[in-house]
Amino acid sequence: MPLRSFSYVARAAVAVLLSLPSVALAADKPAKPDTELTVLPFVGGNSDVGWGGGYIASIARVAPGYAPYLMRLESAGTVTFRPGRGDENGLEIPYIDDYVLLEFPHAIAQRLRLQVRISYTREQALKYYGLGNDSKIPDGMDPLDEVFAYEWQHPTLLFVNEYREDWLRVSWGFSYVHNSFEIPEDGKLAEDLANGPERVRRALRGAETHGSPRLTAGIGLDTRDDEVSPSRGTYDTARIDFSPGSLGGDTPGGATERWERLNVSLRGYAPLAGRRLVFAARVLGDFLFGAAPFYEMARFDETYALGGVKGVRGVPGQRYYGKVKAFANAELRSELFSFDLFGDERRLGLAAFADAGRVWADYRDDPELDGGGLGLKYGLGGGIRLMSGKSFVLRCDVAWSPDAHPIAGYLISGHPF
Repeated sequence: MPLRSFSYVARAAVAVLLSLPSVALAADKPAKPDTELTVLPFVGGNSDVGWGGGYIASIARVAPGYAPYLMRLESAGTVTFRPGRGDENGLEIPYIDDYVLLEFPHAIAQRLRLQVRISYTREQALKYYGLGNDSKIPDGMDPLDEVFAYEWQHPTLLFVNEYREDWLRVSWGFSYVHNSFEIPEDGKLAEDLANGPERVRRALRGAETHGSPRLTAGIGLDTRDDEVSPSRGTYDTARIDFSPGSLGGDTPGGATERWERLNVSLRGYAPLAGRRLVFAARVLGDFLFGAAPFYEMARFDETYALGGVKGVRGVPGQRYYGKVKAFANAELRSELFSFDLFGDERRLGLAAFADAGRVWADYRDDPELDGGGLGLKYGLGGGIRLMSGKSFVLRCDVAWSPDAHPIAGYLISGHPF
């Protein structure tokens, strides 16, 4: 499906500036501008990766009849901070992301979108608590303890196409990721890699430096009345990712064999009182096959599933790892009133949500790793929505979960689905 234009923190924060005077660097706007140049600072983040800021810069070539533009070159940099833990003083830097994006929405007019993205990401505060739905944090231990932490650096090249014909969406692309890790020798991940049960050690592939090429193809049916803030319709997608095998990582813990992913998502939107009150729901399944690297067992669509800003909110990101992930979201979205600010229309609303899901370590029954019963992990919460024109939604959510410590907060642009 289409490549997201911003990193999940950069997207989170840049929309804050929609409610502030523009600091875009542009000449006096003609009635039909040919070029738009923008440079903006931002602040934002979330409770998983800390809070910080950065910049976003964009130059776009526009023309009548080609929405939203003919071509855009975009770059952004993000860094987040949080207080140091343990014997450390000062601040940690848990997240760094920089990227350059080149986009042609009309590589074939009104039909084919092409995107190329080069990025560097360092995630220093990722967590691993064990494999499966029943992974536990020992009594008395802080979930943020360094024993659960590891660092992942992954510069990435992505090339994505999407073909559109009425309600039909067809996408295909290629990516290459160079992965390197810092795994504390006395940490939980190192312990499971070295001394865990055989099925756990076998599942934790890809914990060494390696390259990961990947092909992707997807299909979608889109009847939404709006892509940014839909009030009716459906958007159903299925995507297959295929990796022929990693480059490097030949020793234990490597990821040298092929692997596949199947991702299926069903989304629906129904107006209860026009656009003033909308019910939105999503059901998603993510299935890994073969020798998938361990870090993919916590993720879908390059973000975290049970946890994070777009999965089961309230649950910390990376809390649960498994080859099979399934979850559902339900939201009530309201628009309370609109107002003009700096010559543009803004709309303010509230949202209430409930998210729930679970993971399975593998495709066979394993009560030791996955527990028994329904085993649902869930989060409940609400938030504020600030809509700006037809292009942006600023989302500020707070979520509670039995897994939260004590609550989770998110500041990001765009609805979660």
